[in-house]
Amino acid sequence: MNFYKTCLFFSACIIFLSQNLTSQTNGDDKESSALKLIESATRALDAGDYAKSSNFLSLAKASIDSTSSDVVLFKYYQTKATLAFERRQIKESLDDYSKAIQRARKLQDTSFMVASYSGIANALLVDNKYKKALIYQNEALSMLENEKSKTYYGLLSICQ
Repeated sequence: MNFYKTCLFFSACIIFLSQNLTSQTNGDDKESSALKLIESATRALDAGDYAKSSNFLSLAKASIDSTSSDVVLFKYYQTKATLAFERRQIKESLDDYSKAIQRARKLQDTSFMVASYSGIANALLVDNKYKKALIYQNEALSMLENEKSKTYYGLLSICQ
């Protein structure tokens, strides 16, 4: 039971990072609409309403195209991965976290990368791949330690 509480705790940290440690883009109405839908999906996910969250993500996907910013794409894949994780769809979760990491790297956003690496680690734990999970979690931790930023100290205070 403690294992699942730990996974849920890390999921909450991931959701917190993806919502609160990001900056909004100054995109057009389509981007703004997609971001609002993704934020609504995240709120529904936080409330445990997976069907509603999935519905919002489907609507957001219709607003996303080849001109969408990396911020929008990161948030979409990160939220989609978290939803898949909560539904215990581990393979889909891992795939979406990997896509989120690609966007985070393009943005060079440490908090985005940490959130995605931690998400992958949690999914691997549920999939009983402990050594791989440890590698990803250590990578996330080393990114935070290297930054020594407000994000690092904020996460430490939340997780203690």
